[in-house]
Amino acid sequence: MSIIWQSNTNKRSENFEKVKSFLKERRIENPNYKVLDAGGAGNPWAAEYTNAYLDIQDVPGKRVIVGDIQSHEVWEKISKENFDFIICTHTLEDIKNPGFVIENIIKNCKEGFIAVPSKHTEMSHVESLKYLGYCHHQYVFAMQDDIFLGLRKFVLMQHFIKFTNLLPGMELFSKIIRKITKRPYLLYPNSSKLPWVNKSINTHEYELAFLWKDSFSFKYLNDDFLSSQDKYLNIIKNDLGKGI
Repeated sequence: MSIIWQSNTNKRSENFEKVKSFLKERRIENPNYKVLDAGGAGNPWAAEYTNAYLDIQDVPGKRVIVGDIQSHEVWEKISKENFDFIICTHTLEDIKNPGFVIENIIKNCKEGFIAVPSKHTEMSHVESLKYLGYCHHQYVFAMQDDIFLGLRKFVLMQHFIKFTNLLPGMELFSKIIRKITKRPYLLYPNSSKLPWVNKSINTHEYELAFLWKDSFSFKYLNDDFLSSQDKYLNIIKNDLGKGI
């Protein structure tokens, strides 16, 4: 088996409940079923089913395997633990080598749950009208034909910002409207020039998420290489928009 469930139209809270129900069933079947949360010690939403956390720093009151998720040493420690299930939510987009982490996730666990921000969110103005997506994220992801895909976020992505968003005063105006209306996102969260962006799911609440068993396939779009401006922009316009 590979991908057993996937979605980009569920809210995070809905996915959390789905995964906890899945883990509850597994724990009933096997009381010794072991769960590792990679990168989630600061937001332990599945704490009642989690045996240990992998994180860059220790967290009081939790069992944490401390280390860099991108290091061989930390995965050598994990390989001795025989975890059955791994949770990895909103971590892969933050790091410089998600392929290495995914390889070790598959190698060291039998099944798991992965969630990242939706490509529709990363290609929208969720933080500022001056740039797309989240400023600290290094990758944007998609799912096509059960293949998990990653694309490095180069500055060229800003090519898809509408000119009107850069007019003087627009950023301030948007922040004022957000404060008055109490909306959790900017006035124009769907204002990139990309026609494939789904305006109904391009806010903070939604994510690309999937459950997998045994293994799954991952690859970098364009082999994780910029190559040329035109090719990179065409990948965003065409290839990234496919699938979910």
